[in-house]
Amino acid sequence: MNILIVDENEIVRRQLFWALRKGHDLHEAASREDARQIVPPQFRAEARIVKLDKFTLEKLDAIMTEHGAPGES
Repeated sequence: MNILIVDENEIVRRQLFWALRKGHDLHEAASREDARQIVPPQFRAEARIVKLDKFTLEKLDAIMTEHGAPGES
């Protein structure tokens, strides 16, 4: 697994800029269903809800330790 670590704020800025230019909308919601309720009723059936997670380096280390790094047996 290759992980590129860059300034988090720069990543967020770029993704937000791209999403808004493409007509996407960003909202915080407790669940997918809560997020779907934000979408106007006529668009809910075809709406694509994407969950974004934020990981700390410590959490990533724990995940990689739990699942093993690529190439390890």
